[in-house]
Amino acid sequence: SSRPRSSRPCSARSRRSRASSLRGQVASSSSWQADHRAFRALDAICEGMIAVHDVGVIHRDVKPDNILCCGLGEDELFKITDFGIARWPEMAATFGGLPVGTPGYAPLEQLDATSKDVGPWTDVFALGAVAFHVLTGEELFEAPSVFGIIAAIGQPKRRSVRDCAGLDPD
Repeated sequence: SSRPRSSRPCSARSRRSRASSLRGQVASSSSWQADHRAFRALDAICEGMIAVHDVGVIHRDVKPDNILCCGLGEDELFKITDFGIARWPEMAATFGGLPVGTPGYAPLEQLDATSKDVGPWTDVFALGAVAFHVLTGEELFEAPSVFGIIAAIGQPKRRSVRDCAGLDPD
């Protein structure tokens, strides 16, 4: 097919038995960096988020659990799922003004129920945390509680991928 790989149709029914979350794939594979799979995954996820933002939608819950890996090898597809809390930027707050999103992947402005400062940058923050997880197998923000994660997100200094045991130096 002459269409780009990211736009090829993929039937959920036909690939269901082989689909699993990005989190599960990263946890079960030691070859993410060696075979360029991490690059392919992040490239496809970024392309997917561009398409979502191009139609004016903010996902608001981008995380490894909401990305499915389907297929094998060069034909593997990465699909962004769970648009349950997605919205258009102009929409009023969802869920009665309660904070939404996953701590460690949602930025502070999204976790603040009174903030209306949510846009594509909200998903970009989450993509950074997803990239950290894909490259290292670790969480960007490590803390024993949700409140600890929120405090860590607010700190100006972040963990470096260079300090993670899971990063392949090659």
